[in-house]
Amino acid sequence: MGNSMWKWAVVCAVLCVAACGGGDSNGTNPPVSDEDDGGQMDVVEEPDTQEPPPDGSDLVDADDPTDDAETPDTNDPPEEDVQEPPEDVDNPPEDTDVPDADEPDVDEPDADDPPVPVELTDLVAYVDTQARFNRAVRLSDGTFVVTGQVGDMAWVPEQTPVDEIGAGEINSAAEGGALAVMIHMSADLQEIKRVVHMPAGTALDVTRVRTTEIPGQPTGDMYISGQRQVGDVQQDGYYIARLDNNFVDGPPTALVWAYNVRAKPRRAGGFQGTSAFKSIQPWDVGADGKVVYGLGAEYDFDWAAIERLTADGQRDVVEHWPAHWLEVGGEYYDPASTYDGEGSVSHSGIVLKAGRRGSLRSRTQADFDLLQDDGNGGVERKGRFPDDYYFTEPCTADSCPGRGPGYTGYSTSDKPTQRLGGVVIDRRTNHIYLGYSTQSRFGN
Repeated sequence: MGNSMWKWAVVCAVLCVAACGGGDSNGTNPPVSDEDDGGQMDVVEEPDTQEPPPDGSDLVDADDPTDDAETPDTNDPPEEDVQEPPEDVDNPPEDTDVPDADEPDVDEPDADDPPVPVELTDLVAYVDTQARFNRAVRLSDGTFVVTGQVGDMAWVPEQTPVDEIGAGEINSAAEGGALAVMIHMSADLQEIKRVVHMPAGTALDVTRVRTTEIPGQPTGDMYISGQRQVGDVQQDGYYIARLDNNFVDGPPTALVWAYNVRAKPRRAGGFQGTSAFKSIQPWDVGADGKVVYGLGAEYDFDWAAIERLTADGQRDVVEHWPAHWLEVGGEYYDPASTYDGEGSVSHSGIVLKAGRRGSLRSRTQADFDLLQDDGNGGVERKGRFPDDYYFTEPCTADSCPGRGPGYTGYSTSDKPTQRLGGVVIDRRTNHIYLGYSTQSRFGN
């Protein structure tokens, strides 16, 4: 590394998506951030301005100045398998009653004494088979759905319903007999109420599960995601699907729709290993049924972005997102409804490629020069958008230079695609919270 100093910068952004995708950016949930990593990279002087075709068939950014590199990056650190904690299913301790001071033989508690917590019990459940369980989510009736992968169904107790549902449009051919499974369990985790799985040779697993209800309301529509296994590495990634039922109102019997998210391994790593986008599967669903998700490969030459699906599983147009792709090809960077050219807007996105048009950079000098609360008691954080951190000037409609370093002394590396660690939607407001990191270096 010589005398260079390296830094992985972690930034959090909050966006508001109302009916038209606009609104303010004041959320109520804490942002989700990704873990930091390290690496040795160079600086990109002039980021590209081109985008893959709107159908998502090519995640290579053809005009990127780093795209001609053919030697895989062997100095990259091994990718972390980021494990997200399961959803918190424990009830908070209730207030403890204070004994009546007038009761005989009962001492009045000291006002400074801490409350006595309610005793909680840990439960451990075992399954006698080769299995991997990824998530557990508590439903509004107190029961649980556990997701994962199993090798067979011989472990399921007799008389327990076992339902196979089709894999729909999921592009996957899992090997070795793996079954993507959802297990409906009683509130005390002692009874398996039902098992739902996809056919062998389709999806590799069920990794994540999300529902659309506002907190405190009955369980809403249920969405799942999981890993795909394909022969062509260029088609690798994960799937997102909507179920036709949620286990509370009834058992799922089919996928309403499924969408194949492209998340091939890093070209900088010789297309070996697994994209962090595939392993993390960063997505969430709002109360409106719309899904915000990430695609691509992290810390790479090629492509990464955030997009949104409609409740029907189609790529969505979001009015005020920074990039829009056109049905006839090309891009548009003003509000989607103002486009009056040939054809129409196909879909919108947030480019996770620092320095490029459509990323989270200021578009005016006033926004770029804005000073905000730095979180340390000062007002020294410069720029309205998080990617302003690395550059010397804004990304305007006429010019989007990639020159650094920014006001902190840090620049982006030569692998400017960013790593999306999490997406969280506050379903009370449909505000979106993102946690992502950027590979960067100190100085020029």
